[in-house]
Amino acid sequence: MNNSMTGATLIEVLLYTAIFMIVMGGVMLIAFGMLTTAEQTNAQIEVSENARFVTQHIEDLVRNSVSINSPSVGTTATSLSVNIDSNSVFQQYGSSQGWGNNMNPVIYSISNGVLSVQIGSITTLPLTNSFVTASISFQNNSYSPETKNTIRVRGVIKSVASTRPASTSLDFSVSLD
Repeated sequence: MNNSMTGATLIEVLLYTAIFMIVMGGVMLIAFGMLTTAEQTNAQIEVSENARFVTQHIEDLVRNSVSINSPSVGTTATSLSVNIDSNSVFQQYGSSQGWGNNMNPVIYSISNGVLSVQIGSITTLPLTNSFVTASISFQNNSYSPETKNTIRVRGVIKSVASTRPASTSLDFSVSLD
């Protein structure tokens, strides 16, 4: 009669379970780290794309303008008002969209963290999306012939995700051509 039994002892089962739990814990930490990094990267990309779009839009429109309505020379404001050149590509685009020939004034303004552009009395369009907030100021630096019709734009665009904050600063000057 053979009394030997096959199978694992209780100590072996506990040892294998502990090793398995340690390995799974390490895998979970790595996975969590990857997800956190991905969320942070996505937030920074969203902020950067909004900043790039805002910068490009303001630069293009101001360069195609003929005058600065506000802010007045030497002052800073949270809105910018300019008049577009009647021969500019913006005016031609507006005419092709049925907006008429006068899209003036064009006003950039901040409301509840959203930067928007108002085109005459036709329409108001947001330039930043709901994933970011903007805080931007416009300074009219038209002091001398060298800085005539120059606007300095400064501000911050931040992600609204409080768990993964991301932000970028804006600081550039643009002149009417």
